[in-house]
Amino acid sequence: KTNMAAVVRFLLFVCIVASATADQIALSSGDVTVLVDTTTAAQEVVVDGKSWISGPAVNVTVYNMALEMMGIGQVFDGNDTYGEYKSVMFVYGREEVKHLQTETRAYKYSKDGVKERFIFTQTFLEAATSDFPNPSPPSPPGPPSCGGTVFNETDQTGGHLLQTITNVTSAAECCALCLKNESCGTYVRDPQYNHCFLIHGATGSYSRSDRQVGFVRDKPRPPSHSSNVITGFPTFTTAKRSTDLNCLVFGGCQDAGTYINQFTDNSASFGQTDGIPLVLYDSNLRTLLMGPLDNFFVAIHESKMGVNSSVFSAGIKASVQSIPKGFQHSTILMGGNSVNTTMYQFGDILLKNSGKKRTDPYSVVNRKIIGRLGYWTDNGAYYYHGHTGFDNHEEALKAVKKSFEDSNLPVRYYQWDDWWMHQLGDVGGMLYWWPMQSEIPDGITNWLEAPTSLYNPMYSNRNVYINNSDYNWLIDDPSKSGNAIPLGQKFYDDIFANGSKAQMAMFEQDFLCTTNTATGLTNTHLDHGKTWIVNMGLAAEKANISLQFCMMNPAHTLASTWVPSVTNGRATGDNVRVNTNNVLVMGLDALLMYAVGIFPSRDNVFTTEYQPGCALNYNNCTEPNVMLQNTVAMLGGGPYGPADGLNMTNTKLAMRSCRNDGVLLRADKPITMLDGAFKAGFDSVKRGRQSGPSVWGTYSQINHFRFSQILSISLDNSVDIEFSELDPYSVSDDEFAVYAWDGDMPSKSEINLLQEKLTIPASPNPDSKTLGFHHHRISKIVPNGFTLLGEVHKFVPMSSRRFHDLQTDDKEFMVKVSLASLETVTITLLDPNVNVVTVDCKAASCSEEDCDVEMTITCDVPSKTCSCK
Repeated sequence: KTNMAAVVRFLLFVCIVASATADQIALSSGDVTVLVDTTTAAQEVVVDGKSWISGPAVNVTVYNMALEMMGIGQVFDGNDTYGEYKSVMFVYGREEVKHLQTETRAYKYSKDGVKERFIFTQTFLEAATSDFPNPSPPSPPGPPSCGGTVFNETDQTGGHLLQTITNVTSAAECCALCLKNESCGTYVRDPQYNHCFLIHGATGSYSRSDRQVGFVRDKPRPPSHSSNVITGFPTFTTAKRSTDLNCLVFGGCQDAGTYINQFTDNSASFGQTDGIPLVLYDSNLRTLLMGPLDNFFVAIHESKMGVNSSVFSAGIKASVQSIPKGFQHSTILMGGNSVNTTMYQFGDILLKNSGKKRTDPYSVVNRKIIGRLGYWTDNGAYYYHGHTGFDNHEEALKAVKKSFEDSNLPVRYYQWDDWWMHQLGDVGGMLYWWPMQSEIPDGITNWLEAPTSLYNPMYSNRNVYINNSDYNWLIDDPSKSGNAIPLGQKFYDDIFANGSKAQMAMFEQDFLCTTNTATGLTNTHLDHGKTWIVNMGLAAEKANISLQFCMMNPAHTLASTWVPSVTNGRATGDNVRVNTNNVLVMGLDALLMYAVGIFPSRDNVFTTEYQPGCALNYNNCTEPNVMLQNTVAMLGGGPYGPADGLNMTNTKLAMRSCRNDGVLLRADKPITMLDGAFKAGFDSVKRGRQSGPSVWGTYSQINHFRFSQILSISLDNSVDIEFSELDPYSVSDDEFAVYAWDGDMPSKSEINLLQEKLTIPASPNPDSKTLGFHHHRISKIVPNGFTLLGEVHKFVPMSSRRFHDLQTDDKEFMVKVSLASLETVTITLLDPNVNVVTVDCKAASCSEEDCDVEMTITCDVPSKTCSCK
């Protein structure tokens, strides 16, 4: 039986016990009730008296277990260190299959101030193995065929590159070449250069792309089940709802498959990597969230279409090969009145469970990358797999660094991407984490004399470290992939020690989603994925570096709560300027990353529009959305830095991000989709999956004064945002100064004084490659009539890294300002007559790294004059 003290659980507040039928047990918390049928264990969730989700917990024939009810207990009351709880226990499984018998409990806890939280915990009474009943028989490989073309945004086909053929003018021609090569399983054609790549094997996840990908030869498929869930608990359907609901589904690689849609029979369909957590909400933003509390690498929320409804279930992936006796898996169901707040509270629970604190971007370790201006060479950068005008990347980076020094652009670190080390391609994996002589002749030394961020792709099972027993390599089944992962900390201790020779300040682990879905390395064992990244994190802490996760599934975002060193993750596809709309998912993905305490990264950016000679010639080396892309990258909160060619950087634009010492002036939170946008777009999702309306918000908090920014992109219609959502300290008669920022100082006529709400105007796209957008800034008018607008030329005009300790009374307005050594800044305010007032602050010198010179701006209310001393 379950040891109550060992169950993962959190405090719940009990408001009412809803009425139930004779065959039901009701567990109520706040205005949410879970009804459990005592004869079938079917569950129903009732919100504010309306049925939201319901359905069978057992005897679900579309699932591989076809579980049967085997007994139910009464409601248990208890008390432990977490407070009072109620739980109902029942056992279900298969009489003839002992290892499928599970004990299941639905918990709700009570504590003042915390409500509407339930935990469903499943305990395996016996050890379970992968020989689950009723699998489908193995399927033979299909005949060689070109089939259809698939579009894959990240072009991660897996397998091994056999041959690259030039001057191939069509996908059909590329496929025919693949058919002639008996080792070729997949072809990839790049229509921009007419290159055809022949690939042995085929793995990865395919969605959309600028490249054409096709499958020619299928491998035999192993026996499979009718579901990807071992035992679903809880299990619900979309049937019997008494209110319209939308769903927010996190998913895809780079989390870039995240979308909102109607929660209906035809639209609530998601599988292996999507839907954790799953968020449901109505037109008033009444919200339910369901998500795993642990076991993130192997946790799954799967939706499968049925005859009359979609059945969705939480549980452990059927790919897991064995489960020990006593293993537990817990899923939380929590209610709220806001998508944003409910997400944040979910993240708080996971962080409390792991003990990780939210990322401080200015801590001694973290500030080296996400707290400073950098330079990037990722996919889409000018010097990604190319070094126009130079013999190698080392020469190019030295020249770029000197040009920044000559132009007084304070770039503080340099990122090296996948071009720097020995590998078999990003999916084929790393062979030797050491610079290629052809690219970096001076090797992994301090030749750049600046901190670095160093990249790593997947790991080849042929890497030079594979036979070192101290590294504890886990090698994948060769029929699945040619990859491996190190389960021991020592591997990372050793390579991070090498990285320190080049002043490595951040390690980027890429291709997490491909490792998750195209290999058996992290999805066939309960602990392998966790062991891998936790030991990576321990080595990072030992080396005093941070980690970036890239190409994440939502599972990796949740798993970052296990690893304090993870400060940020990529939240969009690569910024290669081909698919301009791939930025639109940022506001949704940022919700999940902000919830779990890390910052979303947009990727590298160009600061000028046309940069001839760029690597790979994406979009003819043109960036049509310079200001928007740089704004999103800064307001997202992840690493920010230009990726321009030599002498092509717009220094004025890049300096909008930082102080004169390169310290980034960041907002306090990532820019996330606002609740008002979820509400405004509730009916529009009837047209299908989408990521908008893209109306995103962020803020800086100075004492109890909040300074907000709203970024809106590609809006078809106007959207109303209430100031009460932006500023929890506001009251109905508060007045706000609002202006739309275009990079310049606003005139008095461009500043609007508003109450209650801001109407964001439509922003249609001017053409197929250019995104329309508005950037609004909001400052509350304080009681004595002054308004602080801050550094209006910066991306974040009121960064709490710059401003603090704002005080006001009838006679004075005062705010403290932190400046870099010898820095001069211009601060803008509005006086009580709404006249624009500017104040110059000039700092003395200081010598420590990232040091602050403290000054104070004081405004006299009667004379309406201000000074900085």
